[in-house]
Amino acid sequence: LCPPDGHGPWPLAGLCHGLPATRSTANAPGYLELAQFLSVHGQAALVFNFEGCGSSGGILDLRAWQGDLELIMATARQLPQIDPEQLHLVGFSAGGAVAARVAAVSSAPIESLLLLASPARLAEILPDEPQTLWQHFAALGCVPTALPEDLAAWYAGFSTLDTASDLARCDCPLGLIHGAADETVPCAHAARLFAAAAQAKELKILKNAGHRLRLDARVPKLILSWLETRWKT
Repeated sequence: LCPPDGHGPWPLAGLCHGLPATRSTANAPGYLELAQFLSVHGQAALVFNFEGCGSSGGILDLRAWQGDLELIMATARQLPQIDPEQLHLVGFSAGGAVAARVAAVSSAPIESLLLLASPARLAEILPDEPQTLWQHFAALGCVPTALPEDLAAWYAGFSTLDTASDLARCDCPLGLIHGAADETVPCAHAARLFAAAAQAKELKILKNAGHRLRLDARVPKLILSWLETRWKT
């Protein structure tokens, strides 16, 4: 947790990392720096690792990630330095898909949702074969080498995440930031998410930006601007 100086209570941005491409996730360059930048400018920010990633234990399983995020945000609401009515989710790639699912189904309100480089439907950017995806994460140390008995169910945790459908059920404002040169999630996904959203929405396409938006120098200020616009005083 990176809170601003002072006593608060402060709005909170939960920073949801995406699927790992290397052996680190939230500890990789960009997330902590982003949280520190936000805290300097009056926004508390929370950096964490989903199950099976970074310093967290367990096995990488998107069926568990939703529960992780719900528990984290419920705990954050109880912190004295956090304003429980001003919780925002900022999700990167697949982390954005999980954030959208939580915003759609959670009984506890989310003040706003900001998705960066997130797919309209996660299955469209994944390998078709569950075994291929498992072996990819096994090589990163996120899952065991041996295939699980419920491989199909594990894979369904990824393939059934439909962010466009979830956004149609969200009742909070939506922001979208996407790189025009995203090599992992084509920019057309952002347009589909924008069209699907039921509530107030904004879309920003960043010229020459790729998929790893947390490393783009323009992004921290865009995230801060989004959060400040929704700060209740």
